[in-house]
Amino acid sequence: MKIKDIIAITLLLTSAIIGILMISVFRQQQEPLYFAGTYIGTAEGNHGPITVSVTTDDYRILDINIVEEYEMPEVSVYVYDEMPEKMIKRNTWDVDVVTGATYTSQGVINAVQNALDQGMRQ
Repeated sequence: MKIKDIIAITLLLTSAIIGILMISVFRQQQEPLYFAGTYIGTAEGNHGPITVSVTTDDYRILDINIVEEYEMPEVSVYVYDEMPEKMIKRNTWDVDVVTGATYTSQGVINAVQNALDQGMRQ
């Protein structure tokens, strides 16, 4: 093996180790937001209550499922497809409503907020 190859491998391994350490340090410095778990939240939609299940780890929202709802499928399908994905990606319930489905959207937002409030660290 040539000295150039040894140096290249050493630099590559060193960079990988530094990257892993930086991620570890970042994780330790970040304050936990939630208690890891699954929480149920309910809020009023346009045609009745909307119940959601929200799963978190200590730092982020992992999953949001609509458990029960009474909304019109023609409208709600867009809300249920878009909003949980945005909330998970942004790690917050505070997202924009879906145009044309304001009350259903607000019901999902409030239900997710209700669920997250149960698991929120003070």
